[in-house]
Amino acid sequence: MRLLGLGEAPACSLSTSAASFVKRPVFDGPMPPKRPASEFAIFVKTNMAALPAELNIREKMQRLGQMWKSCSETDKESYRVQCMKLKEEYEQKLGQFMDDLGPKKEEYVQQLSAYKHKKQDFRKAVRDKRKGIQGTNMSGYTLYLQDNFAASLDAHGGGRENVPIVMKELAGRWKELDENTKLGYKTRATTINSERKAKNETLVEKTVKVDSASKEKVSSKTSDTKKAASRKTKESSPTAKKAAVTDKHTK
Repeated sequence: MRLLGLGEAPACSLSTSAASFVKRPVFDGPMPPKRPASEFAIFVKTNMAALPAELNIREKMQRLGQMWKSCSETDKESYRVQCMKLKEEYEQKLGQFMDDLGPKKEEYVQQLSAYKHKKQDFRKAVRDKRKGIQGTNMSGYTLYLQDNFAASLDAHGGGRENVPIVMKELAGRWKELDENTKLGYKTRATTINSERKAKNETLVEKTVKVDSASKEKVSSKTSDTKKAASRKTKESSPTAKKAAVTDKHTK
């Protein structure tokens, strides 16, 4: 079995679409078994067809989510049993798959570990982008690509099929640049990284303050709710009612 390596999203792309997401290791041979479905996934597969046809997929999933939450533990038990059975079958198939790898087992484990780390880094980059946080590892070469990529691609007629040609061409041009020009790009990149780092620290500080304020607000609201519930419980207790009646008669 020959390992073909990892595919990953371009460094400049933070889209969460499947096309740009970090891909699992690809093998020239039998693929590892798929992970078993969860209890909820089994529930969805079982009940999806019973929903009205006029609902779109999003509405159907919302409806199924509500149905799942309203299910009793007894109703969920059958799905748990199916899930456990699938997990047992998966563990057996995975064990057999690992045994069949032979000397390639260690390489497979290393590539799978690398894939998981890349996926975590990718998701962190997506979260950071949504918060406005920018990367601080820009190089002079990256900045050179940003300055020249669009014009070079247009010169080749545009189109995704010409991207590899343009990247190869720009890499060759970068190598031919004199050291002073390269130093100019590297200096600009260092400045941009410093500015982004300062901006990121400000954004993180604001995020922490907002999260802290939000937690304090929720905590205060929860505390007030508990106090009100406790007061209501005391007022409704037999002892409190008896005391109120006695006080009324005394007056």
